[in-house]
Amino acid sequence: MGHEYVGVVEQIGDAVTTVKPGDFVVGSFVISCGECAICRSGYPSRCVHGQFVAQTVGTQSERARIPYADGTLVATPGMPADDLIPSLLAASDVLGTGWFAATAAEAGRGRPSPSSATARSA
Repeated sequence: MGHEYVGVVEQIGDAVTTVKPGDFVVGSFVISCGECAICRSGYPSRCVHGQFVAQTVGTQSERARIPYADGTLVATPGMPADDLIPSLLAASDVLGTGWFAATAAEAGRGRPSPSSATARSA
């Protein structure tokens, strides 16, 4: 169960270098290694080692073991205020999904939006 999650790191494995016990982290809904060519090119949701958290981990539990923690977890700069924590769940899924869509669509300043496009009739 579950794919949107935040929490405090309790333990790390020997290979983990980017988070430490006590860090507050936001976790991606897709496990990613952070090292493969696809991750390095900015598409960690398509990682060659990718797994959907809801299918393999279940993050709506009290504790979860997160594979590839270095590529999957992002530590916040300090402990967020209690009232901010629920909002950080959006960064675990919705924000990343929107970012991926905008990047894939090459959206950006100066680009026409679908609502501003003109149609030519035949």
